[in-house]
Amino acid sequence: MPEPLTQKEVLAKLARGGSFYGKEVGDVSFREYCFKKEVNFSNAVFIGRADFFDAQFLNGARFDNTEFSGTEGANFNGARFSGKKGANFDMAQFTGEGKADFMLAEFSGEEGADFMNSKFTCKGGADFNESQFSGKGPVDFQCTEFSSRVTFEAAQFLNEKGVYFFEAKFSGKGRVDFSWTRFSTKEGVDFTRAEFSSDLGVDFRSAKFLGPGKFNFEATKFKENQPIFFDKIETDFPENLQFIDVSNLGSALFLYVELEKVSFKNVRFRLTKNKLSNREYLADEKRNEIVIEEVYSDYEIIANNLDYFNQVEILYRKLKLNFETQLDFHRAGDFHYGEMEMRRKAKMLEWEDKPVSKYLPFLKYLNLTQCYKIVSGYGEKWVQALASFVAVWLVFTGLNLFWVEPKAAMPQEQPSRIEQWEKDSIHRLGGSALFSFKVLTLQRWGDEFQLTGTSYFPRFFVTLQHLIGPTIIALMLLAIRRQFRR
Repeated sequence: MPEPLTQKEVLAKLARGGSFYGKEVGDVSFREYCFKKEVNFSNAVFIGRADFFDAQFLNGARFDNTEFSGTEGANFNGARFSGKKGANFDMAQFTGEGKADFMLAEFSGEEGADFMNSKFTCKGGADFNESQFSGKGPVDFQCTEFSSRVTFEAAQFLNEKGVYFFEAKFSGKGRVDFSWTRFSTKEGVDFTRAEFSSDLGVDFRSAKFLGPGKFNFEATKFKENQPIFFDKIETDFPENLQFIDVSNLGSALFLYVELEKVSFKNVRFRLTKNKLSNREYLADEKRNEIVIEEVYSDYEIIANNLDYFNQVEILYRKLKLNFETQLDFHRAGDFHYGEMEMRRKAKMLEWEDKPVSKYLPFLKYLNLTQCYKIVSGYGEKWVQALASFVAVWLVFTGLNLFWVEPKAAMPQEQPSRIEQWEKDSIHRLGGSALFSFKVLTLQRWGDEFQLTGTSYFPRFFVTLQHLIGPTIIALMLLAIRRQFRR
């Protein structure tokens, strides 16, 4: 077999414009080297060290169909691709033990940067931290495969013709990191049909989606139960941030995001397992079920914090308004339920901070929001409201037996004592049930019943029923109205 090309032979071939097709290249170091003409490494196989640290490509570079299989990976840290030509890594393969290092690299060539159909299978992962794409042409990662950790942290996409991760695949055991990345292209960013199946989730925290272009997450696939961080993302045009036909947003976290105008079409969030309160909810509500503190040691877990509950409540409120605008009242109702849940938990937490809670801990459950949930599921469950009314009716029926007496007497035909007792009991119970129903529904009862005893208890309970009954009925009618709206 022929010996791998040396650095001297590589330079000579570049000067002649020769082809590297099928040629193996040994250890080469072009640190801080300036390539004044277009560089063509197409089809080359780098089996040794490929060091282009701080190299300058003044008229673009071609690495299409090039393979980097050396143990030290490919080092393009700080490299600059400028001039009329762009950087072409179409169908390039990074397969070595090291990493594909493009940290701080600058892609300012007019034709953009092309990584379409490239494969990053190197064990060290792909590093585009703080890289900058500022050419006129597109930045193309279409159908690119990342099978280990990949990071674009604090990268800047400032090019004009868009950024494309169409059908890109992110897999392996590493984390996909787009945190603090700035997308401000004129033609937007496309993650259509991209697949995120990495074991440690996807991180878009504090990313900036700026400019007038669309930012599409259409038919994008996310791995179930792996965190998808969208916390604190910013956008000039929230309606341009689109989640379309995304079947699994169940692990997406949106804390501090303006969700009111973000476009959600045919998407699915998390579903509760409780059949009585079956609803969709945001992963932010139960954040600790998704975020593993040991893995994300740099991430501040803020669950069970008062500010956390307040922020998630705001998040739900904006999402509710979003779906009401879409006339999707069913899902708006689910997010209203979530909004009230966060308010209830916040009130309970506030009570726990009071000194008296040490002695009366059960009082944290005795608040209006808690009652609202129990009675009608925050005005969303009319069946629950009906059941609550029946329960209250039965309770007061039993209580009213002590001080409510029907005025109408039952016919007497000299029955036995047992028969008389049975008739009186049935008559008293039926009268008490009828009385309770009339009072709960604000009907007149004075001609049919009389209150016995001299204490204030009878009047107190009548007043209590006057308050409770109409309230439950109103909540039930509200829930029915919402059901018909849907």
